[in-house]
Amino acid sequence: MKKCTKLIVLSFIVSLMLVMCNNFVQAKENKYLEDPGYVKYMKQKEKANSVYGRYHLAETSNASLNYSNAYENQEKYDAIDVSEYQGNINWNLVKSSGIEFAIIRVGGRYYGSGGLYTDTNYLKNLRGAKDAGLKVGAYFYSNAINITEAIAEANYAVSRVKETGVELDMPIFMDYEGSGGIDNGRFESSNIGPELGTNICKSFCNTVLNNGYDAGIYSGCYFLAAHGKPTELAKLYKMWYANYNSNALFDNNLTYPVDIWQYSASGYVSGISNQVDRNIVFIKKPDNVKNLKFEITQEDKKTAKISWDKVTNATNYRVAIFINEEKVIHKAYTSTSVKVRFEAEGTAYAKVCAVNEKFGMEVRSSYISTKKQEIKFNDSPKPTQVTPTPTPTPTTAPKKEFPNGDVNNDGKVSLFDVLKLRRYIAMIKTGKNKSTWNLTTVEKKYADANNDGTINLKDVLQLRRIIARKK
Repeated sequence: MKKCTKLIVLSFIVSLMLVMCNNFVQAKENKYLEDPGYVKYMKQKEKANSVYGRYHLAETSNASLNYSNAYENQEKYDAIDVSEYQGNINWNLVKSSGIEFAIIRVGGRYYGSGGLYTDTNYLKNLRGAKDAGLKVGAYFYSNAINITEAIAEANYAVSRVKETGVELDMPIFMDYEGSGGIDNGRFESSNIGPELGTNICKSFCNTVLNNGYDAGIYSGCYFLAAHGKPTELAKLYKMWYANYNSNALFDNNLTYPVDIWQYSASGYVSGISNQVDRNIVFIKKPDNVKNLKFEITQEDKKTAKISWDKVTNATNYRVAIFINEEKVIHKAYTSTSVKVRFEAEGTAYAKVCAVNEKFGMEVRSSYISTKKQEIKFNDSPKPTQVTPTPTPTPTTAPKKEFPNGDVNNDGKVSLFDVLKLRRYIAMIKTGKNKSTWNLTTVEKKYADANNDGTINLKDVLQLRRIIARKK
């Protein structure tokens, strides 16, 4: 009897374990069966292995693509987007192959049950791509059918990104394309039109923006037109457009600008064993700066205003100011004017270029330069009409308020002395003898500002301390 009972218990345990094992396998299968990203991947893989896919898509590269006139004046960078279905990725090889950008899937929503899931490789993909030197972004495969679900998806995506500790260069994109080709998916069964679809997209993107990240939308041209208002959305967010063709005739197909073009779902890249989506990132080159002006104020002649016209597509401007061919300012400004106060007289000019900062990249126009102008202070000593009688060069330095530091022997220690001393030191270092930069015996004595018997950059530092005490 006991032996029979033991057999029954053992049989029950084995049956229970089999049921649990089957449930685990079934759950794993359900994940893939309900993951629209997996469905899409399998369809793309099947297409890539076809004659059409191999001939038209797999070997397509940036060099063989055609662009419309609207994209001629744009810098173009190679990009990929990946999920767990690309397997383990060697990101250093990806970078060395010429890829500049990577957009990583962090999760999605099941098209059947509607639950949220995390991409199993999102953590190592985001960190690996960033560590390899790529510019990175993230995307979430949406299956939201209302505003509440869209907000939940956005918060879920933001949480996954924050967990990685990676600073994104690109937006968190809402992958808005339904159920990956499943006709009876929850999105397809909800009959979502342009009005509701637009509000769903806005809810996702605005939640991302409110969390401090840039936001964008990925979709196909015809899908977005059927389930949203693309022109309205393009005014608010970055647009990532899928069109598997080597001819990107955007101005014929679209009425809104495209930031990223996904041209192939079956490309090949070093470091990735499976097919991978290939993309082109567009960054518009700003026009050259126009009407650049360099105006010196009439009051003291020490201040100048540099101004120029605003340049479309410029996020900021690089401004370089020179005095006597020495760069004194090189900064980025968002305004179209800057005031500069000069501390030395001489020949001055400015150079300015427009910059478009986008996705962690900088695209610049050419520098435009102003004409050189003489900076002559109104409070500078004015020449007299009487020709002075030449005096012999003194063998000893006259006593002054500042016994050391008055390199140019004009009775005071100022930035003119700093400039003259720096030129002399530069001449000594380079070994190039420039007579106008040399110092007389007396000037050399004054140049030893810290009285250590040598003339070097320590004396320049001492001069600046003297000037600071005067102020």
